[in-house]
Amino acid sequence: MVFTVSGKVEKIQSQLLLRISSEISSQLPSRSMVMIEGEINGISFQGPLEPDGKGSHFLPMDGAYQRSCSS
Repeated sequence: MVFTVSGKVEKIQSQLLLRISSEISSQLPSRSMVMIEGEINGISFQGPLEPDGKGSHFLPMDGAYQRSCSS
């Protein structure tokens, strides 16, 4: 499956995350953590989409992702 996601990075407490829409999350194979491959600003990455408990997923934005987004 290939999805294109765009959005703003949100800050919840000290964690930054990119929320995935429920429309895309509903097409994922499970409501658990899903490993993905993606690209942010032309930089490839692999990482987990984590469930938010409300029918959607989010991508935790650690330091490497944050540097990709600021390019």
